[in-house]
Amino acid sequence: LNSNHTGTQLVKADLAGKELARSKTYARSTVGHANAMTYNTNTGKLVLTAWDDDSAGSNGIHDKVRIIDPSNLNAIASTETFDKNANIMNICYSSTTNQYVANGKLYDSNYRYIRTIFSGGDSQFNKDAQMSGDTAGQGIGCDNSHIYVIRWSKSKSITRIIAYDWAGTNTAVYDLQDR
Repeated sequence: LNSNHTGTQLVKADLAGKELARSKTYARSTVGHANAMTYNTNTGKLVLTAWDDDSAGSNGIHDKVRIIDPSNLNAIASTETFDKNANIMNICYSSTTNQYVANGKLYDSNYRYIRTIFSGGDSQFNKDAQMSGDTAGQGIGCDNSHIYVIRWSKSKSITRIIAYDWAGTNTAVYDLQDR
């Protein structure tokens, strides 16, 4: 999303940071805030959140993702809807279980709700991470054993990673100092 919140481009880069491809500019009404993206190894597709609900302009989407083929960043292959009014602001995909985690909820590969793994929301994350004040969510990641929720604290000048196991137990908290 550019500084005017009017458009989003997807950029494919190698690990050294060299740009390999760049998409057209997508309108905010199409991809929303484009807050998070994951790669589904089983389908070979990118899954981009289309959530958007803020003062800069809401597209009214809370529960949809755009499916994009990484070989053609200029086309949305399809749109999928998560059930249970999911508020898909962050997302990760587990290739081991063929499932998605979004906002603390577990979904199958067809975007159907399975169960809540951990309680999402600022107050719970802040409690689990022992944070207070001006904080912001910065996404999630996951691997075979854990889900990592990333929070930023302005007052503490840190980025904190809260680790949950797949049962929803808070197992660790890691601090990264802002530079």
